[in-house]
Amino acid sequence: MTTWGTKCGQRPTQESHDTSMARITNPIVYLMVAAAVLVELVGALLGDVWSWFAVPATLLCVFLIPGYLLVRNLGIRPRRPAEMLVYSVGLSIATMYALGLTLNAALPRVGLSEPLGATNVAWAVSAVILALLLLAWRRGRELAIVVPLARVTPGATALAVFAVVTVGLSVMGAVALNNGAETAIPLVAMAAMAVYVSVLLGMKHRAPQGLYTFALYCLCLGLLLAVSLRGWEISGHDVLTEFYVFKLTLANHLWNVANFQDAYSACLSITILPTMVSSLLPIPPEYVYRVVFQLVIALMPVALFVFAGNFLKRQFAFLAVLFFM
Repeated sequence: MTTWGTKCGQRPTQESHDTSMARITNPIVYLMVAAAVLVELVGALLGDVWSWFAVPATLLCVFLIPGYLLVRNLGIRPRRPAEMLVYSVGLSIATMYALGLTLNAALPRVGLSEPLGATNVAWAVSAVILALLLLAWRRGRELAIVVPLARVTPGATALAVFAVVTVGLSVMGAVALNNGAETAIPLVAMAAMAVYVSVLLGMKHRAPQGLYTFALYCLCLGLLLAVSLRGWEISGHDVLTEFYVFKLTLANHLWNVANFQDAYSACLSITILPTMVSSLLPIPPEYVYRVVFQLVIALMPVALFVFAGNFLKRQFAFLAVLFFM
């Protein structure tokens, strides 16, 4: 089947030779986006068990869908799905910054004292997504999702599963230590990651491109969670001040630098963005930092791998990103 790169009239990548592509076509994608928006809106407005049910859709509406629609509307043509993922997440975060700033500046002028409250954020996020969806439809943009189907071999499948296991071991180790257990699970998790990297590199070209990408995400996520989940509260140094300015914004559902005159208060990534996420999700505020942000930050090695892949063979690009991690 035609690959992402050749579909867009670009030079086929190395990935073309070890993957086929499955396409989810226009009407289905439109329905999927509309359904995600509806679930996110219902979860935010009704709360209780509905908000827990809506967590996946809410995360998609905040961190993925707006950027994906922007990529399509702007006519950007990534060469591979991993590029599309990186662009979508980056543009989604930028969209949330702009949206949060707009709400924070405009709504108090019309008498709404908590512009970053759940109802306001939910309606605003839904409106932005639907507007981008309508624009894509009016401009005739294709919204097909291309999913890489890597060569399904026992080795590749086992390595994909093992990558998820390393994340689970990291979480289990942190939780066990928090409960005072004397356990070797964290050491086992680190050793498993080292063995995993050695085996993956040993497979060379037998490992599909997507496996390298997935492995980097899981390895980074495991390392991040092993640290962020230690203790029952936020732990660290700078992050304590970052969390404080976030709590000030969340308490008022309003970003105001005058509440704490410090450079951290000017950072939208630790004030407006986590407040919007916390308003929509039924989780304690600290878990926005300890879990949700880790899920997003773990994409950084993926972005570097995509960039390095333009200049290096996949094994060398993989090693370069490991050095960064």
